[in-house]
Amino acid sequence: MEIRRAVALIIYLFITGSVVYFATSNLRVNTEIKRQYTRVLEMKELLLNVAFFIITISIITIVFSLLVKKEKTHMISAMLLVILIYLSFYSLYSLCEITGYTEYSIPLFLTNTILWLIVIVLRGHEIIQYVHEVLLVNTGTLTGIMMTTVIPERLLIMLLLLLSIYDVVSVRVGLIKLLMDKTLSKVHEEHLERRAIRTLDLRDPISLATAYIGLANIGIGDIICYTIMMAMYGISFGGRFSILALIIIIIGSIVLYYLMRKYELKYAPGLPIPIILSLAVYVFLKFYYP
Repeated sequence: MEIRRAVALIIYLFITGSVVYFATSNLRVNTEIKRQYTRVLEMKELLLNVAFFIITISIITIVFSLLVKKEKTHMISAMLLVILIYLSFYSLYSLCEITGYTEYSIPLFLTNTILWLIVIVLRGHEIIQYVHEVLLVNTGTLTGIMMTTVIPERLLIMLLLLLSIYDVVSVRVGLIKLLMDKTLSKVHEEHLERRAIRTLDLRDPISLATAYIGLANIGIGDIICYTIMMAMYGISFGGRFSILALIIIIIGSIVLYYLMRKYELKYAPGLPIPIILSLAVYVFLKFYYP
């Protein structure tokens, strides 16, 4: 691993760990958030939410797959860019409101705006790749925390398991495989294999929605799900346990990386191993911290 990539990895982990620890330490004492998180859904409500989630994901997958097949990946990139920018601001606003630090919202919004303008205007420079990755990690982290504050625990567990299954199917035979096969040129693949520094291409949905986290590329969806898992630990057991979740996720990611190297895979689903491992420890801890 290159020195600057190693430094970037440390920065990304510091951002994620610090934000989740700070947020969950405040959220754990928030009785309204705690009540919403521990709310037990009736079976009918749970099934309706799961059905809505499956239908939404299916529609998005079908639409994006058709666009890829028609060689209109630039339209996917445009939609992803709008979604990322929206999530970065909305999740930031929500977290300021929830934690009570509304006085910091204006400077944080200005910083966020400047960073996105830099990424869009100066996207051809190598250093912008790092700025984009910081924004991606920050957006995924804040969105994951925000989702954990509004979705009950049991539904979150169901969604994480469903997303892990979807991730496997999508990478093997679905949308992600289609996107990777269509958008990754031979030059791009060689860069990934050599761990070279990439330049951000806003017309490429893979470049736009993934960050190179030390060993491999990780998508915005993976970052959101990892953060949800960390926030679940933090809200249930305390802020320090969110760091434990981060460690477990890193261990799961290292196992995944080892399997990718062993079986010579260019890409693999990033959710199943870290999420299932984290959920197993989470359920075990619930017996001691009910």
